[in-house]
Amino acid sequence: MSRSILITYATRAGTTGEVAHIIADVLRREDVWVDVRNIQDVTDLARYDAVVIGSATRMGSWIPEAVAWVAAHAEVLARLPVALVTMTGLLGDEQGDAQQAVYSATDEVRQYLSPVDEVFFAGKVAVKKLPYFE
Repeated sequence: MSRSILITYATRAGTTGEVAHIIADVLRREDVWVDVRNIQDVTDLARYDAVVIGSATRMGSWIPEAVAWVAAHAEVLARLPVALVTMTGLLGDEQGDAQQAVYSATDEVRQYLSPVDEVFFAGKVAVKKLPYFE
């Protein structure tokens, strides 16, 4: 029986979704059934064997809707293997403070779950797609 994995993501400009689809393509080559969905569209986790949750960062943390989703589904997520994917523009900065900020971006999320793995990608900032105030 093939494993089923949900890759869900929170994004403001769409780039985290692009990465989610690339991850899904890699997993599908390993004969894994993958469902890729925006975090706002996921309400039921019953059919999944594992979950990958991705988020862009703003002000050094996951975006609020991603944290809220994790909090709302924490009980179910505690019973599943969960991996975290964080998109951040701080990876290129090798200064100690910046590196600490990269790894602390998921602190709030880890209050609700213990991920089996975490990865960090240097995201691109699609400025034209973001609201003016961001």
